[in-house]
Amino acid sequence: GEIMIDQTPFHQLRGRKMDLFRGQNIGLVFQKTHFVKSISTLENLLLTQSLSGEKQDKKTALSLLEKLSISHKANDKPFELSIGEQQRLAIARALINKPGIILADEPSSALDDENCFKMIALLQHVASEHKSNLLIVTHDSRIKHMVDKKIYLNDQFEVKG
Repeated sequence: GEIMIDQTPFHQLRGRKMDLFRGQNIGLVFQKTHFVKSISTLENLLLTQSLSGEKQDKKTALSLLEKLSISHKANDKPFELSIGEQQRLAIARALINKPGIILADEPSSALDDENCFKMIALLQHVASEHKSNLLIVTHDSRIKHMVDKKIYLNDQFEVKG
């Protein structure tokens, strides 16, 4: 098949071109956070900008941390954050370059019910605010009532929904 993103044939990109395109146009929220542990939360965001070819913008990074209620943790190392704070930092990292698409892999997997609902609502709110498309991949049935559209895959990879 073919994957077109904003008129760009993503499936044809290779190497550094693919890395730059992905960094500038696709925000990723991984199931496990994968931060650079030796640098601060703010530096992790600035590194994300730098690696995707964007200019480091400390003001934007701090603003994003503020929106996600973790600006007071800007100088803390990622391992010093709670699981919920790490999830919010992961969302900030996904949004730092204002991507058109956000892909979230099991973003609620390590959270209790209350924090699960807060995290999904936060993802939806911030994606809407940034005019990004949000795609959540999950086994978590707790959030099925919170999404606009559901697509189910069965064991033979048939799409329902």
